[in-house]
Amino acid sequence: MNQEATLPSRWLAGLIGLVSVLTIAAMAHHPVAHGEDLAARLASMARVAPLAAGVHGGLITLLLTLLWLLGEATRQLVLLAPLRRAGTLAWSIGAVLQTLAALVNGFAVPGFAAAVSDPGAATIQLLQFSWQLNQALANAGSVALLLGVGLWSIGLCGHRGMTRTLGGYGVVSAAITSLALLAGWLKLDVHGMLLVVVLLGLWQIGLAVLLWRQTRA
Repeated sequence: MNQEATLPSRWLAGLIGLVSVLTIAAMAHHPVAHGEDLAARLASMARVAPLAAGVHGGLITLLLTLLWLLGEATRQLVLLAPLRRAGTLAWSIGAVLQTLAALVNGFAVPGFAAAVSDPGAATIQLLQFSWQLNQALANAGSVALLLGVGLWSIGLCGHRGMTRTLGGYGVVSAAITSLALLAGWLKLDVHGMLLVVVLLGLWQIGLAVLLWRQTRA
């Protein structure tokens, strides 16, 4: 066990598991605006703005909390330092990009929708631009998060038993999901993003179980 860790394994395990479950739950409550025409859609965006802000604000907070917790957790596991640092760097970049995507989708777009008084062609173009910006940030952020998990998981594959199994899951799921995103096979609408969050959450919960088992060894 690395003595640089600042939290006991049991605390880390519990917090990682809790934050992972809360992240999945928050994403499952992501609001979706509906409307037959532009005016109705804008009105729907304005109505769900408080929920959108709450969900995205919560997701940002949980993601940044995970950045800290996973950094602590990987220092407690026997990982090669270069892989640990590279994984932490990739996850950090992903967290920043996903935060920017959440700010666009959860705050900027609903605020814009509420402020529009006379929607027209320019409104459609701005909404399309905001969607493309959100997707670019979310895709890049997801790939970076998955890369971080993949790098950490390579370090886990050198062990035995459940640790190796979790490492294998992390490498395979990160590689396949990243390929699907880069190839355009997986779109990060609400359902696509929920899938990514669940895949990451399963790995994180597995890591929490490993940490918990350490305390009972």
